[in-house]
Amino acid sequence: LKEPPVKATKICLKPLNEEFYEIEDIKTYLETWLKKMAITLCENTIINLPYFEDVISVYVAKLEPATIVSIYEIEEVEIDFLPMDEYKKKAE
Repeated sequence: LKEPPVKATKICLKPLNEEFYEIEDIKTYLETWLKKMAITLCENTIINLPYFEDVISVYVAKLEPATIVSIYEIEEVEIDFLPMDEYKKKAE
């Protein structure tokens, strides 16, 4: 990157593991681990975050205001979630 990425205002994530739905305080979990694991996010990528002895994968579906953003101040970022397709199918 030639210039620092803009600060994220909104992140839209899609969980790829059922364990994601077991996390009690998802906002704190994401703020903690995203800040430790990544300073920037890029659309259409998968992030692997630790969860006890496992790994939870999350797909970065959409970012605002750009396709590459800084999440250094993630506490100020709006986080939305898309449903996990496989999870919906099992619930039906």
